Amino acid sequence: MIQDIAPHQLDNHWHPCEPKSGDYLFHFKDKRLLLSPDGSLPRVADIQSPLTYLFTFDEVNCWLSQESEGENWIALRETKNLPDGLGLAAATAWQLNTWYEGNRFCGHCGKPMALGTSERSLVCPSCGTTIYPKIMPAVIIGLWNGNRILMTRYAISHSAYRGRALIAGFVEIGESAEETVRREVMEEVGLSVRDIRYFASQPWGSASDLLLGYFCHLDKSSSIHLDATELEDAEWVGRDEIDPATDTVSLTGTMIRYFKDHPERFPF
Repeated sequence: MIQDIAPHQLDNHWHPCEPKSGDYLFHFKDKRLLLSPDGSLPRVADIQSPLTYLFTFDEVNCWLSQESEGENWIALRETKNLPDGLGLAAATAWQLNTWYEGNRFCGHCGKPMALGTSERSLVCPSCGTTIYPKIMPAVIIGLWNGNRILMTRYAISHSAYRGRALIAGFVEIGESAEETVRREVMEEVGLSVRDIRYFASQPWGSASDLLLGYFCHLDKSSSIHLDATELEDAEWVGRDEIDPATDTVSLTGTMIRYFKDHPERFPF
């Protein structure tokens, strides 16, 4: 998955310092990331701009730039393909970028926010309100029945992604992740589930999500009642129909491949 970057290491501890010429620089515009002409990440020496400390990657400091010039841009969705674990760094940098951009003013008194000096935070100099980066928990659901797993395709109005996916949804206020699994399956395809088992988690910085993967078994009828506002279709797909080249960068792809490659693990 995207976070499996060993032997590389992303250290998100907050210890701001003075930028050095060889430090990495992240600059985003319109959901695109700026790269150097040779396709690598720009370095601080390449660009003159106000900088905000992010984290370290392989002990190299990384900075966020709000002003920059260049012509070599890649779409945010393509950053996952950056080599040597830099896809995770780019996703995390984007998550912090959107947090900073979305919290320039205090939600209590409306005054401009300032960077915290002792931790990663934003502080209102006027009323003292302090906020921290927000993480949104969501579940990815591998619903299986015998040798088949339920796969979906999002409605065009709901998502631009056109590939196959698993049922997914955000954890609501006052709800456990397991309750979310039951609710989302019932809402999107009208099915009941049992034997909910946690599988793995994944940070998904491009959307500020923390994804929680669960497998569960169909309970009762397998007849699908589609919620057309979110899904274009949903179908039961056999193990032998799953593409063996399904990517494992995402938690969704990892779960699909796991179901295909480990029939001995089902039932639990």
